[in-house]
Amino acid sequence: DRHSDAFKKWDEQYLVENFGDVALKVEPKLENRGNDEAYRTMPANRILLKDFVKTMRDRNQYAVSILPQKMAWDVTVPPALLCGSRKEQLAGNNDEREEHNYPHPHGHNWMTHLLEADFWLAHGRTRSQLHYDKEHNFNCLYRGRKRWILIDTREHHKDIEWVRGGRFNAEDDLLNGGTDWVPIDPDRVDMLVFHKIKNVKYYEFMQEEGDCVYLPYSYLHMVNKTDEGMQVAASYM
Repeated sequence: DRHSDAFKKWDEQYLVENFGDVALKVEPKLENRGNDEAYRTMPANRILLKDFVKTMRDRNQYAVSILPQKMAWDVTVPPALLCGSRKEQLAGNNDEREEHNYPHPHGHNWMTHLLEADFWLAHGRTRSQLHYDKEHNFNCLYRGRKRWILIDTREHHKDIEWVRGGRFNAEDDLLNGGTDWVPIDPDRVDMLVFHKIKNVKYYEFMQEEGDCVYLPYSYLHMVNKTDEGMQVAASYM
């Protein structure tokens, strides 16, 4: 997405001058689902962008929010998201077709069904836990560098210790009951407790500035921001 205004313009000064009054939702830098201790040290869970930038080097926080409309004009919906049909879809695992689950309200045969677009802003290292989302994801990075780990959930769901359990439908993962995650510490994996993890094949790659990453629905992934500078990204579900 190197042709977008976001890639060309979204540095610290531009964001503050143009979007400083945008309110952002903030989270701890190192994701630890099920443990709210880090939240207790955060002064607030929402903050203006200009105030976030002032304090982002000193506080344990990163921002992830619904992409505000005034910022959305600077990003480009990747062309890959505009393909497909909104009138019909594949029926199961064969070549037959059926009516689309989410037909376009005006009958048009275009535009992928977008649930939400998100804005990401951070400084220093951030890291997620190993998890999957129920939806397809498309993530475009404008500043910073990220290391991604991906695991084929269909192949390895039996080798994974799940927190919620029973959510992933191995027979048809379109029928998953919702998201789930793995309770390991990604920085210090306990191979005695999680001994089955040794059977898991994983894919690793680096996301550079301007790169967009596609994550299929229900695909296990973890993302680790490796550099100490500022990270800015937009994503689509």
